[in-house]
Formats: sequence, structure tokens, C-alpha cells
Amino acid sequence: MRRPDAAGPRRAAGAAWRRMPAWAPLLLGATLGLVCGTWHAALAEREFAADGYVQVTAADGDAIGVAQAYGRMATGGAVLSAAAEGAGVAAGRLADRVRAATSPDAPVIEITGTGPNGAAAARAANAVAGALVDLAGPGTRLTQVLPAAPPATPTAPVPPLSIALGVCAGAVVGGAASLVRRGETARAVPGSDAPLCTAVDLDDL
Repeated sequence: MRRPDAAGPRRAAGAAWRRMPAWAPLLLGATLGLVCGTWHAALAEREFAADGYVQVTAADGDAIGVAQAYGRMATGGAVLSAAAEGAGVAAGRLADRVRAATSPDAPVIEITGTGPNGAAAARAANAVAGALVDLAGPGTRLTQVLPAAPPATPTAPVPPLSIALGVCAGAVVGGAASLVRRGETARAVPGSDAPLCTAVDLDDL
């Protein structure tokens, strides 16, 4: 009894792969990337960000320098420990949810809070701002001039960006597959390795 040829399906699949149009792998890759990017935009965890501002007034007149120093303190252990209760999270987790930035031109500290929803993001920013204000030293006055408000829309993921990155990544993979397919097709064609031209003896002309 003749055994079935196990290599037959592989040869058929290889032949079908080589018969595909040159643009097919690129299109398939871009389509798959589109699907993956859309899936990520729809199902990825949302992140919201809220900004609050603290103004610094210094008795010695160097308010900008003092603001930069307090900006570095805003994400330090003392401030985070004091703000943890108001933020509703432990100090260790709060450290991952807040960041502070200062301006070289104005004595203002921008405190950004992030969270899974707008209310949590605003609560984190305002808790840190309040704790920082309470820790102001002698000769320095800190005022929360603009409390953080809950944002209506998330900052991540950004659907157009997720979809565009997915399509680009898929197109790159599809392009690489197209090049591989082209090389396999060239090797499968008899005589494809033969030189395209031969040397001509000028004495024979």
C-alpha cells in the first residue's frame, strides 16, 4: 500500500505562496495591523491626566529658584506620604501617578496627576498640590492658584495613533514577507540563478 506523500500539502502551500501577487503580503500585513491597532484602541486601559498649578512667592525675591526647588520636592517621599490619604492611594502608587514641572520664566509649579478616570487624576494632582502648600518653609508662600479639574477625555490610548502604528507595523512585516517570497520564487524558477548576460569575445565581432 502506497503511503501518502506528506510533502504534498507543503509543496501545494509553497506553490500557492509563490503564486500570490507581490502586493498581497503587504496588504495582508497592513490589514492585520489595522485590526490589532483598532483592538488596542478599543480595549486598552484608559489613562486620564489632570493639571493643577501652584504659585510660589519668596521673601528673598528669588521665587523662580525657590519654585524649582519645591518642584523637585513635589514628588518626594514627604509630600507623597502627606498626600496619600487625600489621593486615595498608597504613597508608592501615588509616585507613579504624579509628576511635577517648573518653568524657567515663572515661579509656578505644574502638578499633573494621572489615573484610570478623570476624578482620580484630579484627586491625585490636588492632593499633592495641597500637601506641597502645607510644607512651605519660612519666608516662602505657596498658593494653589488653579486646582486640577477632572478631564472629560483620556490621554491614552489615542485611537488614531494606535491604528496608524498598527498599520505601519503590519506593513513593515508584510513588506519583509514580500521580499522573502520574492527570493523563494526566484529560487524555485529553473535557471533563475543563471547569469543575465555572458561575456562576449571582442575578437569574434
